[in-house]
Amino acid sequence: MKRLFRQGKRLGMVAMAILLSGALLLGSVVPAKAAEERVVKIGLHGVLAGALANTGVPFAYSIMDYARHFNEQGGIKGIRVEVIWEETGRSPVVQGITAHKRFKEAGVVAEINMISGACEVLARTLRRDEIPITLITAISEAMANKPPWVFSAEASMDDAGAVIATAIKQTWFPDKHVRLALMIYDHLSGWAPIEGIRWAIRQGLDMEIVGVEVVPFLGAIDTTTEWMRTASKEPDAVVQIICGASLTTSVKDCARLGINKKGIILFDSGYCLEETVPVAGVDAWEGWYTYGGNPYAVETELPAVRTLLEIAAQYRGWEPQDVPGCYIKGWIQAAVTVEGMRLAIEKVGFENLTGRAVRNGLASIKDFDVGGLMPPMSMDDTHPWWFPGVRVCQVREGRIWPISDKRFEYPGIAVEWFK
Repeated sequence: MKRLFRQGKRLGMVAMAILLSGALLLGSVVPAKAAEERVVKIGLHGVLAGALANTGVPFAYSIMDYARHFNEQGGIKGIRVEVIWEETGRSPVVQGITAHKRFKEAGVVAEINMISGACEVLARTLRRDEIPITLITAISEAMANKPPWVFSAEASMDDAGAVIATAIKQTWFPDKHVRLALMIYDHLSGWAPIEGIRWAIRQGLDMEIVGVEVVPFLGAIDTTTEWMRTASKEPDAVVQIICGASLTTSVKDCARLGINKKGIILFDSGYCLEETVPVAGVDAWEGWYTYGGNPYAVETELPAVRTLLEIAAQYRGWEPQDVPGCYIKGWIQAAVTVEGMRLAIEKVGFENLTGRAVRNGLASIKDFDVGGLMPPMSMDDTHPWWFPGVRVCQVREGRIWPISDKRFEYPGIAVEWFK
């Protein structure tokens, strides 16, 4: 009996060895087959949780949807674009560092982010690891490597402040000295634009800053005191630079206190505006102004917008009113990122593609037409942003409408950082 058991055990082990050998042989076929498929990878810093998820989720969808649509159109001459993602929303800076390490190990040649603070911290690491990143907002001086490894939708945060101040002055107060107040959150993207406004004033803009109120970066539960102090300064206009949950609180308090009925121009930076409307309420946002370089879903007279609405309906089941500006803005960002990859492949070939080659590709984009979603754009080593200018818009019945076709160009404060 023992002998039979030992023989049976040996036969079982032999059978197991045969099975394992077969599995290994089959496994050797799968990678070889997969290796035939040519793929380039983008690492997406996903903000799918936390206080910024209202903006982060549709933004992430836009990146994934662009890659899907692009691949359906044939990719980069048959080379498929793959988006891999890591969740970073609960702590964009800390989790962003971990995400970058995983992206590097996975072999990405470019990354995409929507959080400026995370890009500030990663800037030197990106240069060291030679992986470029695109950013949906604006660069800061701390991101200004020479040459740049961070490429953004807007020019610098300083430029953003200068262009907002200029737009307010020229649109509403061309012949009047302007008293400007600011409501910002305690974050780089809140503080840096103030320097841009001061720069514009030094250049001769007839304006003064009469007050700056600061609320917590995330989770402000009441801004009554800040709004009351702001109103007491009797400003002609208020610029609000806040995002996430704190933005909801600020806008609701502004409406509750009747600040929006005092004839003051209320201007929001637009970073999280559209996605906050359902939370703060349509009435609270009514009449606010903002700015943007991208078109909005209401502009259905533009063929490119109609196409994008059709894609959002097909991929996400969204109605036109469900498509936020950050989805369109993210789509443009994905297109710019992939164009940098395409130019890199064109120059060095797929087999030699690296993050450095993609960086060089991004810095050599010339007159790129993003499907008609904005004027043709170009970038280089001293001009690493793609919006050629911005339009003033207004919130009406919960949706953003451009009030004119005039574009205000960024003055180019950041250019000096890269010389």
